[in-house]
Amino acid sequence: MKLIRGYVVALGVLVLTGCASPEPVADAGEQVTLPPSIAPDDSATIRRAVCVGVLSTSDGLDCPGCDVDAATVAGWMPDRPVTLLLDSAATIAGLKAAIRAANEDMAPGDLLTVSISSHGTQCPDRNGDEEDGYDEGVVLFDGTWWDDDIWDFLSTLRPCRLELFTDTCHAEGNWRKLGRAVTFGFGFQPRYVQLELNLGDQRRDAWAGQIVQFAGCREDSYSYGAADVGGTWTQTLHRKLTPGIRRDAWFATAAADMPTRQEPALSVYNASEEFLEGAVFL
Repeated sequence: MKLIRGYVVALGVLVLTGCASPEPVADAGEQVTLPPSIAPDDSATIRRAVCVGVLSTSDGLDCPGCDVDAATVAGWMPDRPVTLLLDSAATIAGLKAAIRAANEDMAPGDLLTVSISSHGTQCPDRNGDEEDGYDEGVVLFDGTWWDDDIWDFLSTLRPCRLELFTDTCHAEGNWRKLGRAVTFGFGFQPRYVQLELNLGDQRRDAWAGQIVQFAGCREDSYSYGAADVGGTWTQTLHRKLTPGIRRDAWFATAAADMPTRQEPALSVYNASEEFLEGAVFL
């Protein structure tokens, strides 16, 4: 089976439409495990999900619409257990624990879906492993989870198929002390925050699993979202979702419907054609 190795896959555009209904939003700070409403086949692949929405951090930094995104993504997967982490439940340690618990007994062919809607940030590269000279991170309730530490953590997981949805600024690279969010006018706002740094050296090891990431924007740009509406990327994916649509086709048709100021990215690591071109949520 051919393996696709690289960082970004360029795709053609397929025109497909459809949507799924979102789940109710849990109270801020509550960790909720949603039971599957459709019993999976006993012989089916193990499928589990962790969905994160950081509407407000411990420092009071707001990121409008992230709770809506987490509930929306959870609503895509009624056939599997979903752990929903909002606000104070979405700490760095809490997210690591939830991902590790979901991954505990997985095999290489099993599917782990992780979505993160929050602020994103950048800092000067600390260890010379970034071509653009910057590390990226996602802002969780109690601090920033930087790409080097994310990778160090992922490389300790049991090999599986990892499907990432990241609706943050600088999202394309963010799987590798808080300041003020940058905002422009009213309504949709960029999910970016400038952070204070105190970071040590990190090193990356290989991982035997596969990753497909649906990133809300490129490394050098912003993702946008609005209160009670959600993120532009997550909600566009929501509108374009049809049961059984291929991952690559879903990304392409959603990306084609995005505003010009926000360009999503499809990033992969060790992803096989079967994974990338497979039907989602089956």
